Amino acid sequence: MQKFIGQGPGNLVPNTEYMSFKANGAIAKGDVVGFLVGTNATGYTVDQANASTITPIGVAAEVAADGEWFNVIVSGYCNYVTNDGTDIVAGDFLVAGAGVAVPYTAAELGAAPTQYANVFGQALDAETTTTLTEAIIFKRI
Repeated sequence: MQKFIGQGPGNLVPNTEYMSFKANGAIAKGDVVGFLVGTNATGYTVDQANASTITPIGVAAEVAADGEWFNVIVSGYCNYVTNDGTDIVAGDFLVAGAGVAVPYTAAELGAAPTQYANVFGQALDAETTTTLTEAIIFKRI
């Protein structure tokens, strides 16, 4: 059985997994994205996630114009996530808003169970701007 070095003394680079998808509309680096649903759904086209129909699968790792293929961080460490401007506390869960991350505490999630489907990651550190630079993205695909 082959062994791989995970994080620790032998490897200080955190894992990040990328996948390529096609943009439906303009996508900015840091946008929270999910599969396009409805008439033009392809299974490889993504759009900005939202709290109602487009469930998040990851974070855009780069800018993309409509119809372009681009990389999405689908799991692991992410150093650039756009948020809604709400101050983030280390440990907050990240929930998809309109293409951005919205921080939720565990208690807030408990009070809004419909948001569980929109949780896509967790903040590793506090942030008071609109760009979270230390997050873990949960594998959803």
